[in-house]
Amino acid sequence: MNESPKPKSTDKIYLEHARTAEQLHDMEDIAERGICFMCPDNIPEYYEERGGLIEEGEHSYLVHNGYPYENTEHHMMVIPKKHAERLQDLDEEFMLEAFDFLRWLEGEYDVSGGAIAMRFGNPEETGATAHHLHIHFIVPSSDISPEDDPVKFRMSRKFNTKVRTIAGKMTGKVTVVNVNDIEIIEDDRTTKPKS
Repeated sequence: MNESPKPKSTDKIYLEHARTAEQLHDMEDIAERGICFMCPDNIPEYYEERGGLIEEGEHSYLVHNGYPYENTEHHMMVIPKKHAERLQDLDEEFMLEAFDFLRWLEGEYDVSGGAIAMRFGNPEETGATAHHLHIHFIVPSSDISPEDDPVKFRMSRKFNTKVRTIAGKMTGKVTVVNVNDIEIIEDDRTTKPKS
C-alpha cells in the first residue's frame, strides 16, 4: 500500500522550524490545506476555538502563542489582519494598534521585564514557521533556575548551527558563540576566530 507523501513547506508555512511534535503535526495540516493560519479567515479555527484569542482590534489580533517558548511565563503575539511578509507590508495603523496591545499586556500582567521580537522576510532565513509577520511578547518564567535553559528565540537559517558546531570543535566546548565573530574560509580546517 502506498503511503501518501508528507506535506512540505509552502509559501505560507515553513515546517523545518517547528519546535514540538504537536506544532509539526498542526503545521503539516496547515501546509496540506495550503492556507495561512494567521490570516483573518483562519483566526477563528486556529485561535478563537482553541481559547487563544485575547482581543480583536481594527487592524490586528492579540493571541496567546499556541506553542509558547520553553521557560516562558507569558508568550503572546500581535498578528496583523492584513497578510504581511515584509516590514514594508505593515501600515502605521497596525503598528500603533500593536504597540497599544503590547503596552496593555505589560500593565495587565504586571511585567517587570520581557522582550518583544519580530522576524520578517523569508522564514527559511529567519527561523520562523509562519510566513505572516507577527510580533512576539515574551516574558520569562519567574521561577527559572540556573539549571534551566534561557528562553530562546530562533533567528537564523540552519547554516548558523553549523557555525556554532565548528566553533565548539575549535574551543573544545560550545558556550555562547557570536556567529559574527567567526570567519569561515573555504576549508573547515582553517575556520578561526576573527582577529
